[in-house]
Amino acid sequence: MSSKKTKIVKPVGSDLDLCTQHRERYVKYCTQHDSPCCTKCIAEIHKSCKEVISLDDAVRVFKGSVVFKKIENGIVLAAKNIKQIRKENETSVSVISEGKTRIEREIQQARIKINEHLDKIQDHMSKELLEVTNKAKKKSSDLNGVINEMERSIVKQQSKIDKIKKDAIDLQGFLSIKSTEAELDKMDKTVNSIINDGEDGLIRINFNLDPAIENLALITNCFGHVTVEIKPFLSKSIEEISLDLQKTINTQVKQTEVDFPDKTITKAEVIVDLVPGPVILLPFGFSLSTAFTCKFNEVFGDDGGEFLYDVQWFINGQSFILHTGISYSNIGSTNLTENDWIGKHTLNMIVRCSVRLRYNVGLTPGHVVNSASFSAGIYPEKYEYQVAEKEEIEIKLFNSMPVGCVGHKDTDRKGCVYKLRLAQPGYQVKCKEENDCGICKGTVQEGDLSFERADCSYNVTSATWDQPLILKVTGYINGQYDFKDRTTYLRVLSQEKNFYIDGDNFAWDNVVIPDIKILVSDGEKQLSGRVCESFNDPHFYTADKYRWDNYKPGEYILYRHKTKPYQVNALYGLCNVAASCNCGVAIRSGNSMFVMRTCDYITQYETRTHSPTIEMRSCDDSSMIIKENGGTYTVTLPIGTEIKFSTPSGWGHEHFIGYIHVKPSILDVENSEGLCGYVSSGSKDTSDDFTLRDGTIIDTTEDNWETFAEEWRVRDNERFFLDHPIALSQDIHLQQYCICGEEKDTPGTSLNEFAYKCGLEGPLQNCLAQTADAGNFHTTCSSSRRKRSVDGHHIITKSLTDSDDIIDNREMYIAPDSELSAVETKHNDEWPGDWTEIKAREVCQSRITKSITDEILETSHTQSDGYIDTCMFDIRLAGDTRFLETTISSLQEVAISEISRNMSLFIKENTTENENGTTSNTKKSIGEMLLGGLCSNNCSNNGVCQKGVCICNHGFGKQDCSEDLTLPPRNITVPMNGICNTRDRLCAKTNIQGVFNSRNITCRSRHMEILKDGSWSYISDYQTYDGQYRNSYLVSCALPTARRKKRSISESVIADGYEISLSTDGNNFGDSVKIMIYDLECFSCYMENNTCTQLVRDKSLQLIKLVEYLRQYVDENY
Repeated sequence: MSSKKTKIVKPVGSDLDLCTQHRERYVKYCTQHDSPCCTKCIAEIHKSCKEVISLDDAVRVFKGSVVFKKIENGIVLAAKNIKQIRKENETSVSVISEGKTRIEREIQQARIKINEHLDKIQDHMSKELLEVTNKAKKKSSDLNGVINEMERSIVKQQSKIDKIKKDAIDLQGFLSIKSTEAELDKMDKTVNSIINDGEDGLIRINFNLDPAIENLALITNCFGHVTVEIKPFLSKSIEEISLDLQKTINTQVKQTEVDFPDKTITKAEVIVDLVPGPVILLPFGFSLSTAFTCKFNEVFGDDGGEFLYDVQWFINGQSFILHTGISYSNIGSTNLTENDWIGKHTLNMIVRCSVRLRYNVGLTPGHVVNSASFSAGIYPEKYEYQVAEKEEIEIKLFNSMPVGCVGHKDTDRKGCVYKLRLAQPGYQVKCKEENDCGICKGTVQEGDLSFERADCSYNVTSATWDQPLILKVTGYINGQYDFKDRTTYLRVLSQEKNFYIDGDNFAWDNVVIPDIKILVSDGEKQLSGRVCESFNDPHFYTADKYRWDNYKPGEYILYRHKTKPYQVNALYGLCNVAASCNCGVAIRSGNSMFVMRTCDYITQYETRTHSPTIEMRSCDDSSMIIKENGGTYTVTLPIGTEIKFSTPSGWGHEHFIGYIHVKPSILDVENSEGLCGYVSSGSKDTSDDFTLRDGTIIDTTEDNWETFAEEWRVRDNERFFLDHPIALSQDIHLQQYCICGEEKDTPGTSLNEFAYKCGLEGPLQNCLAQTADAGNFHTTCSSSRRKRSVDGHHIITKSLTDSDDIIDNREMYIAPDSELSAVETKHNDEWPGDWTEIKAREVCQSRITKSITDEILETSHTQSDGYIDTCMFDIRLAGDTRFLETTISSLQEVAISEISRNMSLFIKENTTENENGTTSNTKKSIGEMLLGGLCSNNCSNNGVCQKGVCICNHGFGKQDCSEDLTLPPRNITVPMNGICNTRDRLCAKTNIQGVFNSRNITCRSRHMEILKDGSWSYISDYQTYDGQYRNSYLVSCALPTARRKKRSISESVIADGYEISLSTDGNNFGDSVKIMIYDLECFSCYMENNTCTQLVRDKSLQLIKLVEYLRQYVDENY
């Protein structure tokens, strides 16, 4: 026999019956673990398994199963399909390459767009950074200047002390030390101010990334999603092959076939609600917090069996959390809770869930069912709106996210609120030029939106979180004629931290709500050229420009708002045989009143005038804004109505008010009445200007002039030129508005520190920082005390907040209305002297057209014909041109007012970009050039006209720069005849009344003492120091503190005082006035000879004085 080796062919898969771990043959099958077992496997691994069967039983079940037969048939079909798939797959390669090229091109285009936008906002950020850096450097530089000055002062004082040690006599040393002490006190206050006022310190510039950019980096992780669209091959599907390779063969004896779940969920939905949370505060019990639930109906098998579920959460398109193999009874454990997502994501966010079935853990799951996307947060109804100035629109915000609560009861939830705040993004600040960055143009701050509410926040309450928020947005009145719609953005912001849970993160924190774009349409163009005028003697233009005259003296309502507490009364007195002139104006704003008066006695025969006295009867500095330039005053009411008046001098009637203008705001349209007439909506309409109190309209003809004027003569309860006008005691309830300012860049800014201004009476905000505001005038509240002076003709008006702030205010007498209404106006039809109609027309036309060019008239929507006619009338009446300058000034002020409001005239072209990134243009705009020709008297050739205001050369003052400042103020007076009663006043300063043509006032004083023995003497040399300019007719001088002696030092001194004079150039001083300081109940002093006598204290006399005082107090206050 040969010894050939026989090749043994092993059966297919013969090694498969060996245990891979123990290399022994399988003998059993564990249905619990779905695994064949050898004897060692049974002993080591499956010892405790209860469902272990023989391997033969498992094989027998398998061979007879449907699955085996399907596999056998499927192999044949699979061969055919694989061949077809290969063919079609080869075609896919070229399609994939083309798709790749196309997608790369689309990504590149998207990146170009993104880069362009980022470049744009980076340029804007660089400009803003430069501006902030420059401001910070300037602040630091200014502080260095203050520090350097203090260091120089310290050196100087040290030198002074060294000198005192060497050669000063006792008195000199004492006074010098006192001077040094005062200087050190001043430095100490400055240092404390620097340290404590919060305005100075170590300056560091920070940058806070805009949440939108930050979210772009966090949320946007890719340009998009590359998806693979699979079109089925032409061959039979793998499902039809029925290979069922993804399915587990269940080899249990009782079941011959088990596939992956053939059931599916019909619908999944994301819902959010409040669920019980932890106990935060014991008295409230458990809290409420938000949770997202993936809602779907339970699915059962054909035999009623249950499935397990996989729930997956997605936030902003990205997979977030996956829960697998969860029974339906425990499906609540798959909720997306606050602990899951807070700190990783913020509202507004997109939430989605998906669900699929599986028989058991480890088994293949079924088909995935996705929910619709859920927008979690607060969203506006739309993202773009349009509103007109003064008009109101509603913006609805819909909330889909509940607000949690520290408690769970209904009463608790009503008190659980989350504040959302309104703001306008900082990036929309428009500042195209370095010299055009102010927020004030005219007397109204720039802005776009206002809100009808008490503050800039909205509350979202836990109890009513699902109700929409309604923002009432009003188009901001900016006091300008805009040449195009203003584009602005509204931003709704959340707080940085939860109000209820100490420092913990809150679901609503840092909510990101897209900005809402709002276009604001101009509504004030309809007011172009519409200014009410009353100029001497007096001629009137209604707001709609109907010209008429009224010559009867008395007090009239010039303007009044129909529904709001704003009113202007004018006072007229005889200033010629047949003419009247303005001698008083009183402006009411709520419970405040600004009064200027130049007369104190008006009858049908005469008017007694004096230097202007000005009084602000107010306890509210924001009730109106007052701007003063020389003798011209501009008062802006909270609704934007502007009143302007002037007290010119040099034309023969310096003690009369030259003109009074009322420029209506858009809120006056169809809401005004008085001598200024009815302001019609739309274009000018003079047919309804003569509207009477009951609404009746009479024809605007000369025959009705007197009827219309008498209709608006004040009634008793409408008089303003009284000690206590009734109007100031009325209760007022006005709709309040908020201006919600820029979003601050500082993180963690609390709501109280947010930049907003509320409590406004109209949808606009006046400029609070002006050259002169209400604080620069003698100010009293409505309950201020007024005392009658010794001579009986003066009223002493005293402030409640400053005992030294007093003025002499002459007692007012106005004859009864019946007498003033009976005044007959007789006009001379003959031309006086050598005047003729032709000559008068030539003079008036020449002077007016020389002062105001045709271009200015056309641009300001004004005509000169009516002014020329009034000029001619005045010449025929007065016989000279004394009223001509007032007529020209009135016309010029109308032009200034109109041109200043027309924003299209101030556009500068051909701007150039500087190295620092800012733009500049030294070329003047059309508006600037026009205003440069509208200054009074061309600034007397002693100054430069800028925007209608004279900037006087050094050494000159007054509104038209005609005053030589080397000439000191003359005819000055001290209130109360110069007496300062130490029982009523601090006597630390004194007001001085007169006419002051410069803001630079220098006081010079010399201290005197009066002794018991009747002698007196000066106890100091002249001292000079800066005075306080209050307005054109009032200044204040401090009284040097050297007089603060204790009486115990020198009992022989019974009174002291000061001799005071003033200068406007610091060198030339005028006549002196005196102030005597003593106790009026103990002494009687005489200014003329500086003597005092002691009074005998009579108890009965004191009692009588006390009774008189109480009677006067009751009369004045009750």
